[in-house]
Amino acid sequence: MRPLKALFVHPNFPGQFRSIAPALAADGWEVVGVGQAAPSVHAPTGVRLHRYKPSPFRLDPHYPPLDALANQLRQGRAAARLFEDIRETGFEPDVIVGHPGWGDMAFAERVWPAAPSIAYLEYFYRPFGADVDFDPEFPPSPGANEFQALRNVVQLLAHQSARLCVSPTHYQRSLFPPPIRRSIRVLHEGVDTDAVAPHPEVAVRLPDGRVLTRATPVLTYAARNLEPYRGFHVFMRTLPALQRAHPDLFTVIVGGDEVSYGRPPAGGGSWRETLDAELGEGLDRSRIWFAGRLPYDAYLDVLRLSAVHVYLTYPFVLSWSAIEAMAAGCAIVASETPPVTEVVRDGENGRLVPFFDRDAIAAAVGALLADPAERARLGAAARTTAVAGFDLRRVTLPAWRAAIEAVAANRLPAVLGGQEPPPRHSPAD
Repeated sequence: MRPLKALFVHPNFPGQFRSIAPALAADGWEVVGVGQAAPSVHAPTGVRLHRYKPSPFRLDPHYPPLDALANQLRQGRAAARLFEDIRETGFEPDVIVGHPGWGDMAFAERVWPAAPSIAYLEYFYRPFGADVDFDPEFPPSPGANEFQALRNVVQLLAHQSARLCVSPTHYQRSLFPPPIRRSIRVLHEGVDTDAVAPHPEVAVRLPDGRVLTRATPVLTYAARNLEPYRGFHVFMRTLPALQRAHPDLFTVIVGGDEVSYGRPPAGGGSWRETLDAELGEGLDRSRIWFAGRLPYDAYLDVLRLSAVHVYLTYPFVLSWSAIEAMAAGCAIVASETPPVTEVVRDGENGRLVPFFDRDAIAAAVGALLADPAERARLGAAARTTAVAGFDLRRVTLPAWRAAIEAVAANRLPAVLGGQEPPPRHSPAD
C-alpha cells in the first residue's frame, strides 16, 4: 500500500503546521511543504520543502485596497507555478492543508482538482467591532473599510473549495459570517506542555552579567514584535508607576522591533524606541532588559522566571505566547479582550483587566507581587487550563491527525460531528 501524501502550504512555512507536518511524516506519510522560507530555514524532520519567490508587490496610489487583493492573487499564481512543478514530479497529494490568508491557496485546486483541502481560516477582517477600530489612539485610515472587505476575498475562495475549514479559537471562528462559521471546526495547533513547563531552579544571565532567579520579583512581557496590537504602548506607559511602587522589580521584555500587525510609528523607528523616548526619565532602565527575540529555550526560561506575566492584545488572534505563559505556570495579568477571555477567567486562572486601564494593570500586578500564594494558585490553574485544552501530544495533535485522515478518506461528517458551541461573546449560530 502506497503511503498517503500531504501537501502543506504556508508562506512562512511551517507556520501553524510546525508540529502536524513532521508528525504525519513520522507516521509514514509523504509530506511536502510549500512556502517562501529563506534558505536558512530548515524543513521539519521528514518534510520535503519547496520554496517559491513571491511576486513583486505593487501599490496603486489610486485605490490601494484593490491592489492589495491583486497582490494576494499574484502570490497565489506564484505558488501555483510551483505547484505545477511539483505535480510534474509525479506528486499527487491525498490532502492539501494550507493557510489561504496571503493568497497562496487561491489556485491550488486548479492544479490538483481531485485533492481535498483543509483551509486554516485564521481571521476574518472586519471594519468595525474587532481590531481595526479598537484603539482610539490609532483610528482607521481612510479607505480602511474597503481594504478590510477585500482582504477577506481569498479566504472566501478557500472556504468555497475546501473540504474542511478550521480556526484556532472560538473567537476567531465567531468573526466569520454565520453561513461560513457553521462549517468551521475549532482546532488549535497546540503547545508542547511537556517542554513548556515550570522549573523552580531556573536562572537567567543578563548581558551585563547579572543573574536573575525566582528570588527576584520579575515582571515579564512577550510578543513576536513590540507593537500596539499586543498592548506594548499600554504596558510601557504602566511601567513607571510599577517601578516607583516596587523598587526591587525587574522587567524582562521579549520581542522584536519590526511590525507584525498594525502601523509603524508616525515618526519612524520602532515602537520600542518611540515609547522609550516618550517616557524619558520616567523609566529606570537599569531594571529593564529588552531581550529582543530570544532562542526558544531562552524565551521559555524567561517565562519560568516570571513572578507576574502581562499579556495584552487587541481583539485579534490569540498569541502562542499566551498559551505558553500559561503552560509555564505564570501568574497572568491579561486584557479583558476576546479571545483572551476564552482561556483566562478572572480570579480562576489569571487576572483580567481592561486593556487601556493602566491603573488597573498596575494594581493587579502589585497585588500579585505582594501575594506569593495567590501567584502560585493562579499559575497552577493556568497550567491546568493549557494542558487540558492545548496540549500538543494528547489533545491537538490527535485532533489534527483525525481531521486530516478523515478528509483524505472522504469522511467529513465524522470530522465535523460534535462541534463545540460558540462562547458567550460570539454571535449565535
